[in-house]
Amino acid sequence: MIAAVIVAATRSRRVAVNDLLAGCHTLSALRDLSAHDLGRLMKDTAWKPAQWRQDGGRVRGYVAPVTAEKPDRTR
Repeated sequence: MIAAVIVAATRSRRVAVNDLLAGCHTLSALRDLSAHDLGRLMKDTAWKPAQWRQDGGRVRGYVAPVTAEKPDRTR
């Protein structure tokens, strides 16, 4: 759910692991979550692991599942 909020806020289909962990760490129940734990949790979801380049460095994260909605071409 945190990944979906980040994707909606940024209007991107992808979310970096560091951003996702930062969002999780704001909740007391998820404060001790590691990147490894996050990977295990995301494994069985429709989110796909991905890598991309940003600012000259490699970013690891997840790409949101494709939905049946038509893209909003007004943005």
